[in-house]
Amino acid sequence: MSEPTPVLRVTTENGSVYDFSEGLWQVRRSAGSESVGLRRDGEWVECVGCEVAIGYPLVIYLKLVDGAMTCRRASKIVSIEGIN
Repeated sequence: MSEPTPVLRVTTENGSVYDFSEGLWQVRRSAGSESVGLRRDGEWVECVGCEVAIGYPLVIYLKLVDGAMTCRRASKIVSIEGIN
């Protein structure tokens, strides 16, 4: 399977940076605190939904490897930018 191309970058107030693939189907944390329990930085995970708006917490709904679902809430979003 080929590596997804990031098209959207979201930065939160605690300095974490999240990249989303086209269609927002996959997400990875590309920089941030190791205390945040999403995954190792750079590892893509399946995103089944998200709430992305400046000034509000980033909310990501994820499908785990075993098929279970989880919701992750990050700090408030300070910037959203298109990339590539």
